[in-house]
Amino acid sequence: MTHPPAHPEEYHNVAQVTDADQTDPNSTPNNLVGNTPVENDEDDASVTPKQADISLVKTVSTTTPNAGDVVTFTITLSNAGPDAATGVEIKDYVPAGYSSITAISGSGTLSGSTITWSGKTIPVGSNTLTLTFQATVDNPTGAQDEYKNVAEVTASDVYAPDSQPNNPRCGRKYTGPG
Repeated sequence: MTHPPAHPEEYHNVAQVTDADQTDPNSTPNNLVGNTPVENDEDDASVTPKQADISLVKTVSTTTPNAGDVVTFTITLSNAGPDAATGVEIKDYVPAGYSSITAISGSGTLSGSTITWSGKTIPVGSNTLTLTFQATVDNPTGAQDEYKNVAEVTASDVYAPDSQPNNPRCGRKYTGPG
């Protein structure tokens, strides 16, 4: 995913005939001024990259479970747009403190203790994609952050101007007991 810079001219492309061995009665080759075509031997084209504003909120069915209880984690993604986000990948890093991960929705896959949902589309709107899974709460061991369950967007095909997928300092939301 490439991040567009803030400069508006970055995606404005201009082409011009710069030399000719024949006389052109209505244009002069190589006289473009200021990237603004004015003759028929010059032309331009601009593109506007798609953008999405993805947010993620994670909740758990109960924040005060007993050891041995099964809890349901829900990850809700929203997109403030202006375009749909495609090719989105979400990862949930299930920590020590949970076991027996089951009922993974949305074709998520479990590898070790990480659940990955790939190739998702998040349409523009609030709460447009919901993913869930269940886990059994283990007895506490006293390990640091043993119940701190973190999820994040790790990739997107569409530029997100206010987030950086797969960055541990942004885009992560968690809710968990303990």
